[in-house]
Amino acid sequence: MTAQVADRQVSQREGRAFRFPVAAATIIFEGSLVVRNGVVAQPGATAVGLVALGIAKSQADNRLGAAGAIPVRYEAGCFHFNIDPADPVTLADVGNPVFITDDNTICRTNGAGTKSQAGFLAAVDAHGVGTGAWVTVGVIV
Repeated sequence: MTAQVADRQVSQREGRAFRFPVAAATIIFEGSLVVRNGVVAQPGATAVGLVALGIAKSQADNRLGAAGAIPVRYEAGCFHFNIDPADPVTLADVGNPVFITDDNTICRTNGAGTKSQAGFLAAVDAHGVGTGAWVTVGVIV
């Protein structure tokens, strides 16, 4: 590619709502943390090498399909998660990276190198029953 030498029209999109192909034999529930594992999406889990994308906006049931047979709709943003009681975050952690325990739970540390980053802790508060954490997840424009 060469550098631009004239004006051009540039396409734009909202920057929060996306789709990504789902892994084979996988179901992602609405409201689950969606992660990229290689070139397919799956629910958040304790594992290394996952990239947090956002929250599933609808269920994506690919239990009977091949990898990539269907997409999951997800959105990046700031979302509420449960806090892992075995490795809880506190107000002192606001602004720091937090890590994935499962598809709706985050924790303070990477579990001695066994967990992937979920995003950054934005707030800790009471939400419904018990305490929860607000986490920014995915690319937010």
